[in-house]
Amino acid sequence: MQFDILPQEPFLNGKPYNIEDCYSEQASLFNNRLHFHPFYEMSVIYEGCSDFLINGNVYTLGDHSIQLIRPSDYHRQQTGAGQHIRYYNIIFMPEFLTKQMQDALGRTEGVLCANLGKTDWRSCIRLARAVHRAFSERQKDDLTEVFLRCNIENLCILLLHCCQGTPVPCSDISSEAIRRAVLYIHTRYREPITLAQAAEHAGLSASYFSGIFHKAMGVTFARYLLDYRLMIAERYLRQADLSVKQIASACGFRSCSHFNVVFKQRFGCAPGAWRDRNHCGTS
Repeated sequence: MQFDILPQEPFLNGKPYNIEDCYSEQASLFNNRLHFHPFYEMSVIYEGCSDFLINGNVYTLGDHSIQLIRPSDYHRQQTGAGQHIRYYNIIFMPEFLTKQMQDALGRTEGVLCANLGKTDWRSCIRLARAVHRAFSERQKDDLTEVFLRCNIENLCILLLHCCQGTPVPCSDISSEAIRRAVLYIHTRYREPITLAQAAEHAGLSASYFSGIFHKAMGVTFARYLLDYRLMIAERYLRQADLSVKQIASACGFRSCSHFNVVFKQRFGCAPGAWRDRNHCGTS
């Protein structure tokens, strides 16, 4: 099974967050599509029911439930025929949260999802509706952003509390090891990273880790690392006023020439030509 690394664009359109009232069914774009993304994705489900595969295990979530997908979580929606869900979809970049909240979410093992009781659900849906309403009004002032950040963090706190109070099925050892390795890549991709280092971080032998990573992700560890670096490089080319050589170094490529070769293999042209084609020139 192949996975996708979704880019920040077009989901955020250059903003640190986006909030939508969504409908999804079996025919929806990301149903049964295994993927990662560099942003957090929170779903507050208020109608319907669907299975979700998160870090190797399947969870059933429906009306009165909440989940948070972190950048280190691999996942896919598995809505069956005749099923649907309606939900508030809240996506945001890690830097939108305080450092304390990022740390709390990052060190929590297992998945972050819960089917809520009546009291917690009332708090959850009230917060979700409040942030959706504030976002929809499109007021561009500092207080609105503070309001959104505080209430999104309150949703995160509520979810952490519910996951601690109501146990959910735990990921098996291999699935949690992959999540730890992916988090290691996402935070250390600028440095030289070996499979042995990632396996040690995950607490497994290199040979065993290599096998379970390939089985779960559909690609080798080296391929995943390369694809992630290329995704970050594409973002730099689109948004940052950096030279191609600087981007190669910032994204962990051993040389600018190597970066040019693998980028052209992936995108069909050299980084500089890609930037010109997409009108992303430096200032």
